[in-house]
Amino acid sequence: MKAVQFTIDDDLLRRIDSHPATKKMGRSAFLRAAAIDYLRRQRSKDIGEAYRQGYARHPPTDDEFLVPPGAQAWPEE
Repeated sequence: MKAVQFTIDDDLLRRIDSHPATKKMGRSAFLRAAAIDYLRRQRSKDIGEAYRQGYARHPPTDDEFLVPPGAQAWPEE
């Protein structure tokens, strides 16, 4: 791991330090977990946006997702 230094608003730091998870895991671990969670959520949003843009450029045809009759039926044993 690499140590980093950054500035943070006093009120936000107080809120972080008073959170039960910070008291349990420590400030650095709490901030790492928060950063990982943010990046995961942002990645999910980015993927969703890429899908929206792709389907906007190339909308599906009416029959593109058509399932033929019987294709989802359980086979008889």
